[in-house]
This record gives sequence, structure tokens and C-alpha cells, in this order.
Amino acid sequence: MICILPAPESDEVKQRRDAFYRACVRELLDTALERDDHYARTIADVLLSASGYKYTRHAPWKVDLGELAKFGESTRGQIQMVLDGAMRGTKPAQVIQGGDPLFHRLWRRWLNPEIQHTWPPT
Repeated sequence: MICILPAPESDEVKQRRDAFYRACVRELLDTALERDDHYARTIADVLLSASGYKYTRHAPWKVDLGELAKFGESTRGQIQMVLDGAMRGTKPAQVIQGGDPLFHRLWRRWLNPEIQHTWPPT
């Protein structure tokens, strides 16, 4: 097997990718915080999993990958950008202003919508 490394990114390409990553995180986060449906729940799953949140002390937040096929092309592209950013080592909460408190709010919102929890993520 031959592995070909990608060419180094120019600063302009990196800046555009980072700006798009921030915009994707912000738009998906707004959807997950504002809506109360399965669509929003799946987006919250993606964001929380990519950010390293845990559902319980020992169980990481998980995403049902089959659910991602139900999204339109635009939203799937945003989700792919979030996953790519997380794989590059930048958690979604790190790229937006006020990310940590917003993601904690997201975690509390979707941990169990029917019950108010006090267990914080690690």
C-alpha cells in the first residue's frame, strides 16, 4: 500500500477552512440548542461526541452514524467539517466565542431532556 501525504496548506486555505469550521459549529450548535426534535438531537450527538463529552462518568457520548444519512447535503457537509476539525485536534467548543459554557448548556439540554441533571461532564 502506498500512502500519499497531502500537500501543505497555504495560510489562506487554512484561514478559510478554520472560518468555515467556526461557522459550521455555530450553525449546528444553534440548531441543537433551539430545536426540540430528532434532527437537533442527532446534531447535539455529533457536537458533544466531537468535543469529548461523556454521557456518564465512564461512557463517551456516541453518535448513531446511520442517522447522519437522513440529513441533507448541506448539513452533512457541516457535520463532516466538525468531525474533520475534531480529528485535526480542535474540539468544536474551542473554535467559537463562549464555547465552553455553550457546550455545557448543550450537554445539559440533551443528556436527558426529561430530567434535570447536575452531573457535569469531565
